[in-house]
Amino acid sequence: MLMNAIRLDRFGGPENLHLAQVERRAPGAGEVEIRVMAAGVNPVDWKMREGAAPQFLDQAGLPAILGRDVAGDISAVGTGVETWTVGQRCFAMTADHDGGYGEYVIVPADTVVALPDTLDFITAGGVPLASLTAWQGLFRYGQLTQGQRVLIHAGAAVSAISPCSSPRSAAPIYSRPPLKRTCPS
Repeated sequence: MLMNAIRLDRFGGPENLHLAQVERRAPGAGEVEIRVMAAGVNPVDWKMREGAAPQFLDQAGLPAILGRDVAGDISAVGTGVETWTVGQRCFAMTADHDGGYGEYVIVPADTVVALPDTLDFITAGGVPLASLTAWQGLFRYGQLTQGQRVLIHAGAAVSAISPCSSPRSAAPIYSRPPLKRTCPS
């Protein structure tokens, strides 16, 4: 079965991205297929497109479908997947070579997050990598620990980049203006 995707056949500028029909593979054990409704564009995507991120994509990985952030709904589940059913709204970060610039993408089921009704596909399509970056900055590199507090100035951006992680984090995150919660606690 075929699907439409924006494919990169050789490194370079945006002119090297083109619409192509590619094989649509079925999800394997522990994987889900997402019907992509929105996909984010991140700096890593254009770096990969230009060949400037060989740790993620090298010549041997071409042709490739880029796009790390996706939002959509579950369209198929692989064997052993019990946490997801067809039709559930979700968002996820894709693997390096299995990108979201296509009609469908396969991702590990345990990397998918439920999309709350209060968050639309387009907004959610830009959340995963930005949220991971913010989390890494706070916890991995900033060494934020339980009991500490964080104040983020211009916190309106916090609600956009981490709509589901802040209420569950080990340390309370405060902002001015206050965070707008988009996910259930």
